Amino acid sequence: MGVLYARVGGAWQPVNFSASDRWNNAWGVVAVGAMLEAQSGTAFAAGANISTVITFAGVAGRRYRVRAAVRAIALTTGTGGMWIRFVIDNTAGLWDMHQYSSGQWQSIVMEAPFVGDGVAHTYQVQTAQAATMHFGPTSFFYIEDVGPVAGAVAIPNPTPAWIAPTLQNGWVSYGLQAPQYRMVGDIVYLRGAIKNGSAWGTIAFTLPAGYWPPATLYASTLSAGPSLGYFTVNTLGQVSPQGGSTAQFELAYNFSVTP
Repeated sequence: MGVLYARVGGAWQPVNFSASDRWNNAWGVVAVGAMLEAQSGTAFAAGANISTVITFAGVAGRRYRVRAAVRAIALTTGTGGMWIRFVIDNTAGLWDMHQYSSGQWQSIVMEAPFVGDGVAHTYQVQTAQAATMHFGPTSFFYIEDVGPVAGAVAIPNPTPAWIAPTLQNGWVSYGLQAPQYRMVGDIVYLRGAIKNGSAWGTIAFTLPAGYWPPATLYASTLSAGPSLGYFTVNTLGQVSPQGGSTAQFELAYNFSVTP
């Protein structure tokens, strides 16, 4: 059995896979939409669009994920706060659903996987109930190609140990979970948080040869505030925060080294 470790808040817990399971991830962004911005006190009915519509035909035999990073405040809501959700082909209730509490700015990154079928579908983000909302300018919405369904590298057993990178340009560990990376199969995983970089666009650390993506990747993340941020991983393995808050900058991301 191969073992993947995951956590939500507490200690890392093993997630078991059979020896025949295979994976691959992150060939890059293939379609881009946009979330609403600067809608001051706008009232939205349940089922209202809060993003542009992406029309996209995934290639049969390839896997994808739709991602939305949304910074918003619910000014007035119904019972239980404001819920948002992914919608495909204008059919409600599919995939991820996330909640905003009334009166608080919140940054949420949500994603959902799907397999291409060669047919064009529409993808968007909608409200799941009525609310008055304000959306920040740092929200975004896109679809990534995450590799073939078959032919990926098998999960090794045991899984490799995590490695601490050499931080530079003023970036240091935030504490709690230290910044680390490892490669399992052909997938490189990043985790942890950093802070105090000297400037946006500076290199926080460099991954060793063999851990580099086939193209420069742009990764959305959460930072202090809470606020949305993003960083790049280029074809030389250089990991560079590009925007957000230097008080706390999360590095949770994974990508494939296979072209």
